[in-house]
Amino acid sequence: MIKRIMTTSLIVATLIFSGCSSDSEGESRLETQYMLDKGDFAGVISKLEDRASSNEEYLALASAYMGNAGLSLADLIRTVNDSTDTEGDAFASFINGIESSISDAPSPLADLQKATKAYKEVLEGRCAAASLNPELILSDTQKDVCLFMGLSQTLKAATAVTYIANDVSMMVEEGEIDNNLKASACAIEYVFNGSSSNCTVVEKDPITFIQSQKTYDRVTVHTNGESFEYLISSNSISNMMEVVMTDGFCSLEDFSTRVEDKLDMSYDASSYYTCPINTDPDAEELTITNVLLDALNEATDAILAASGTNEDLKDSINEIKCDIFGGVYEEDICSVDINQNFTIEDIVEYINEQNI
Repeated sequence: MIKRIMTTSLIVATLIFSGCSSDSEGESRLETQYMLDKGDFAGVISKLEDRASSNEEYLALASAYMGNAGLSLADLIRTVNDSTDTEGDAFASFINGIESSISDAPSPLADLQKATKAYKEVLEGRCAAASLNPELILSDTQKDVCLFMGLSQTLKAATAVTYIANDVSMMVEEGEIDNNLKASACAIEYVFNGSSSNCTVVEKDPITFIQSQKTYDRVTVHTNGESFEYLISSNSISNMMEVVMTDGFCSLEDFSTRVEDKLDMSYDASSYYTCPINTDPDAEELTITNVLLDALNEATDAILAASGTNEDLKDSINEIKCDIFGGVYEEDICSVDINQNFTIEDIVEYINEQNI
């Protein structure tokens, strides 16, 4: 189960970050570790964001971004201690378990994205390469970092789901339907297929946010008497349209006007629009596809690359893959083929399965 992955990863993380406090490495390294220990994540980010060059500095920076996202080492250990293995869907239970940890963080998804980038500076693609080629030998340290990056990617995928669902607890309760989650799946399906089989989708006029100078297409998805707005952006790499990750509502003139529910405001709700998480005009757009899909594929690759002879770890990640692929996992065997990458169709089908 996911609990075994988290427990193993946290042991690795403790060893990695305790190694950052060696007296022989100098006062600056000790200072960084002290800042991490006392939870001064903003201070570590300010110190290292533009000057990290060594593996230790990138690992400290990644840890600071995870802490800033509300997922510090202490938070994760507490989550593990408070959690129990469940008989149901492993990934859905994991998502439900971490939601409270990130609830007070200002930008958890963006921070986890930056944490992953810092890990990749250390690993340089070795995790994905090793998962494809068993003959590629990783050092013990590389395996450790692959394992923790896999955890951070799993956290990022789980966090992404909390943005597209209204109440993630419904994912682990039979018979419960989260209309927001259902509408999100419909929006993805509509963008990729030009139609939706489960919702009514209405195209709206494009809008441009002045601060970022970014223009988005829009759709409104209607399901079960509720309506949800989505922004659509073109992926510059794939040249495909994708559904943008959003959070709350803001005006076109100012992102700082962001509010959770425009229907609760006493002023003109018609001047507020669903607001993109990414407000940086130079940063890569955060879309449901490139966050959720890439994170899941990279997470499973990284953890499998790190597992080595750890059969419990392999079994845990294979069970999660089996859950998402819609199979039944019994006696370490999945009823469907899990030796492949997830596709957007797999994600849509998985989301829909949570709403049956």
